[in-house]
Amino acid sequence: MRLGANWIKAEYITDFMEQVFKTPSYYIGSAIKATYSEISGAWNISGKSLDRSNPRVTNTYGTMRVNGYRLLEDALNLRDTKIYDTVYEDGKERRVLNKKETMLRSRHRKQFGMRSSSGFSRI
Repeated sequence: MRLGANWIKAEYITDFMEQVFKTPSYYIGSAIKATYSEISGAWNISGKSLDRSNPRVTNTYGTMRVNGYRLLEDALNLRDTKIYDTVYEDGKERRVLNKKETMLRSRHRKQFGMRSSSGFSRI
């Protein structure tokens, strides 16, 4: 099973988030939920920034800069998540890849794959 396959029902991804992130019941399924667009072929997770005090979202499966909901959305859409810092040199602003946080993000994303293939029984 490939995470992000278009035949997976969005409600199963929402259930997966509830199980993995322990999303509070007052958010899950209403403010925070997964949807899939047949037209664009893209997954979306609404309310990604609402559950910011949840350590499973900001530490275990994400970082303070890129939380677990965004990482999951990127994984569902087969997008790489890269984290950049803004630096100023000679009065000019430029973005530089933050290798450490990008590497941490990669580790967190791999946890989704292992979890979805071994620990999510509804799919």
